[in-house]
Amino acid sequence: HVHGEVQAQMLMGLTGAIVVEGPEHDARRAAGIVERVLVVRQTQDQDAGKTPAAAMTAAPAGAPAAPGPGPRETIDTSHELLCTSNAGIDQISLDGTPVPLGDVPDSALARLEIAPGSRQYWQLLNAATDAFLSLSVEDERGRALPLEIAARDGSPLTDDAGQRLHPPPTAEAQSVPPGGRIEFFVAAPPPGVKAYLVTHAVDTGCAGDRLPQRRLAVVIASGAAAPALPPAVEPAPHAAVPPDLFAGILSRQVDRRRVIAMAEYPRPGRADQTDFYIVERKRGAVLRPYAMGDAPAITVKAGTTEEWLIENWTNELHTFHIHQLHFRVLDVDGRPSPAPELLDVVEIPYASATGLHSAEGPVRPGRVRLRMTFPADMAGDIPFHCHLVDHEDNGMMAVLRIVKPGASSRPVARAPEAEP
Repeated sequence: HVHGEVQAQMLMGLTGAIVVEGPEHDARRAAGIVERVLVVRQTQDQDAGKTPAAAMTAAPAGAPAAPGPGPRETIDTSHELLCTSNAGIDQISLDGTPVPLGDVPDSALARLEIAPGSRQYWQLLNAATDAFLSLSVEDERGRALPLEIAARDGSPLTDDAGQRLHPPPTAEAQSVPPGGRIEFFVAAPPPGVKAYLVTHAVDTGCAGDRLPQRRLAVVIASGAAAPALPPAVEPAPHAAVPPDLFAGILSRQVDRRRVIAMAEYPRPGRADQTDFYIVERKRGAVLRPYAMGDAPAITVKAGTTEEWLIENWTNELHTFHIHQLHFRVLDVDGRPSPAPELLDVVEIPYASATGLHSAEGPVRPGRVRLRMTFPADMAGDIPFHCHLVDHEDNGMMAVLRIVKPGASSRPVARAPEAEP
């Protein structure tokens, strides 16, 4: 899809999964493990026409009606998009089957069959425009069944040295933000027992969408019984293992640290429009929505490693997504990540009110600290943005330029804007 017009295209179905196969796929097939590709899509977005309810913080007396473009090191929180009274729930689907609300007959759900005594390998893509998922497989009494997580965002679970990890099965719900991917083994429920693929309710903040718990599919043991479950699948010993461009991120020296802020404000005027921003907080930075074709906002040297602190100053959950690269999350709101995974999209918690007289200011942003490296093989221009695509379409996007040693890092001049 074309960035800048993504939401309309995705709502019309212009999404899909590309599966790059390798030795592990061959090994699973040899072991008789069935693979499924599951795609969650969204067919409507009811954000238009939200009614403002209350601001997170009151605007001080004499404050301007809306923030204007210009240099800023701090983020204006007095004019952020207000909380909303949006009561609508957007329609989503699983592989084309609409996902209903509430208790419905199993016949209304997508049906996933697994041979008794076997397990399958599921590769799930969240291709919704702005619906977050919190996934688990549960039995009829709501008890979560164990899943073996194998990969996220197209990257197998590995340690920092690039060695494969095989964590034990988990019953914890798995967060999959818009644009996120997850791959896992799931075992067939016992004969005569139904299970359900479920997305739990997600708190997206007072300006976010309503995301209640929903059943995505019914999972049934059906067909001929399978032989005993095979052991954990590994590629053949002679299989060539491609070099990992992102190995050693956590052990590398950090060459630079940046703070990247996300913000959103009602557009001045009567039109029900919102402008979205993603900007590096630094002296002289200009806060304005990204226009397709803008010059790169950040330029880095190939081979360097940086830490980015992503700040969400808004009343709703956002995501940070970067093309082509992967990163490891170091901490979320100051809480260290126990086992940082290689990701290319991550949720950024919404801001919280602290009071007008708080020492840290009236608003505390949600924060995620991540580390990434910039391989020379990835030299060029790379977009990063919120993966709630109406946010990206309306300005919450920027471009990173990776330059090889000796190459020019001079940004391309931005064409002057026409005067009204």
